[in-house]
Amino acid sequence: MEPRQFIVGLGENGNRIDRWLSQKMPELSRGQIKHLIDQGKVLVNHRRILIAGWELEPQDSVEVRIPAQGMPEIHSEMREETTYRRDRTEPKADKGGRRFLEVIFEDRDIIVVDKPAGVLTEPKEGSPHDHLLGMIKGYLKRKFKDSRGSYVKLLHRLDRDTSGVVVAAKSKVGEQLEGLFRAHRVERHYVAIVEGRIEKEEGKINLSIEKGDFEGGKKARVVAKGAGMEAITYYRVKERYTNATLVDIRVETGRTHQVRIHFAELGHPLIGDKIYGATQIRFPRHALHASLLGFHHPHTKKFERYETKLPQDMENLIDQLRGS
Repeated sequence: MEPRQFIVGLGENGNRIDRWLSQKMPELSRGQIKHLIDQGKVLVNHRRILIAGWELEPQDSVEVRIPAQGMPEIHSEMREETTYRRDRTEPKADKGGRRFLEVIFEDRDIIVVDKPAGVLTEPKEGSPHDHLLGMIKGYLKRKFKDSRGSYVKLLHRLDRDTSGVVVAAKSKVGEQLEGLFRAHRVERHYVAIVEGRIEKEEGKINLSIEKGDFEGGKKARVVAKGAGMEAITYYRVKERYTNATLVDIRVETGRTHQVRIHFAELGHPLIGDKIYGATQIRFPRHALHASLLGFHHPHTKKFERYETKLPQDMENLIDQLRGS
């Protein structure tokens, strides 16, 4: 079957690709369109798009490849979902060099933010680096100037050099999300650039991990199955370059350094990872971005997704790799 081709109009900027395709292809259900996206059958400007909430821009070229055998009967999920994206409410830094927070979503129970690379998630004794907890508290102090202080509790963590989506609780109701993280019931996606060409289109890495302080600054390592904590990572190739691969990642578990360790064990360490990789391609940090979090909101119980685009340094790296 011939691929369907579309061009995004000038007035269609910012539309989610799944909803936009539902209008362009009314013969397909939302569930069928999501199936096509999940299977890598939807391309924007010749690049496979694996996130249903991808934001379209004017003049984008969209290609939909319908399987020759036709579409399976898939109906849209009945649960109500919302996707939130990063909204820059403040500049990234003032003239004094102080960082400001990029807020994706906020209500009385939770705050979802885009953590920059190079920022610790929480303070570490003796470290000169900024930390996200302080940035969130500073943002709330500026927002509620008459308040004596705001309650904030981080619900999960990212490595200092990993950028992306982080959620914190602002109330006891918001704290209930901790249970979802512990039960691995939070949808977590990453984008990474790894060294070498991964030949398989997609795969599953199931290698147990043990935490500790190990040689070379390693905070975890792979151990025999049953000897440590189960760690499961799914990946799908988005683009291949001469000596690198862009991958979309979903983690079923959230172990310490899981993505970095799993891809190093696969023989494709993250570019810039000085601890687990020592890669040939130079990059000032490991090329990893937490692109999406999805969970049932602790107050409304609606399933919501919060996502953010790649930071500029990773976009620049991709452009360099395409050029090479």
